[in-house]
Amino acid sequence: MAHKYQQFVRALLNDQLTTQQQVELISQISLAKLSAPALADIVHLFTEKMIAVNNVAGKCVDLVGTGGDGKNTFNVSTTACFVACAAGVPMIKHGNQSTSSRSGGFDCLKALNVPFATTPALAKTQFNKHKIAFLSARDYHPAYKNFVEARKILAKQQQKTLFNIMGPLLNPAKVKRIAIGIYDPSLLETIIEALKILDYEKAIVFHGDGYDEVTLTGPTQYAYLQNGKITIGELTPERLDFSSCEPKDIQGGDPAENASITTAILANKAQSAQRDMVILNAAMAILVSAEQMGLLQACELARQVIASGKAYKLLTQMQGTST
Repeated sequence: MAHKYQQFVRALLNDQLTTQQQVELISQISLAKLSAPALADIVHLFTEKMIAVNNVAGKCVDLVGTGGDGKNTFNVSTTACFVACAAGVPMIKHGNQSTSSRSGGFDCLKALNVPFATTPALAKTQFNKHKIAFLSARDYHPAYKNFVEARKILAKQQQKTLFNIMGPLLNPAKVKRIAIGIYDPSLLETIIEALKILDYEKAIVFHGDGYDEVTLTGPTQYAYLQNGKITIGELTPERLDFSSCEPKDIQGGDPAENASITTAILANKAQSAQRDMVILNAAMAILVSAEQMGLLQACELARQVIASGKAYKLLTQMQGTST
């Protein structure tokens, strides 16, 4: 642990710094210079402090975005989680309420009246009942409270920090299969190599045309980890038999607006660009879950799940429940 970034993180986690000292320390952790081994070591430091959800994950998948792309889309990955789960993928979604967008994924869930699993026991109950659990970072990472103010200061300065990429790597259930959308394509290889070091079984990391999603507005770059090997590539909507769209077609709003979009998509009543965006991103979760399935097959399965009403049924079953 000789690297200075690990030393910085230890100092942050020890909670003996002033807010200004935290700001200065966090600012010194350069994402451009962060190596995959250093990132993996930092993940270990944070997981030592988190409240773990044990004996649940198995072959579970997390589908999650880093946020920070500034695009204010509707809550694509959150919506896609319902589709992937309805397609038979066991899901444990780790996320948060908004820090930079108008509506974070868990703001949308709250507006949908879908409960978060706030403790490990509730996580197990929710997962056993629905084959999906929603874990809010605020409930499982008490150490994060140490530097809330420092992060707010840096966010106001529009400075990207380590915390912009850490969330997806800190699922309390320690899933070993994951699909991650990232806001910066230059971080693709660092993150996928860190996931390999962290012993993930299968993972895909992607960035689409400025979005932390697979997008329909242009090409999506990806890094795919399977059987210990990493593949780098690019996808286009046309290659996957989807029509391109304009940014306005996938724009979101506040939590209530995004909840309405999610409901319409899952009920198969949304406009095609919104639905297709969710199909593509759900397919990423299906892909990393399946032992033998191509992306075109995964897209078709996601499409069928929406058309059949299974995804909407899952949503309605979870709404208003205690877990």
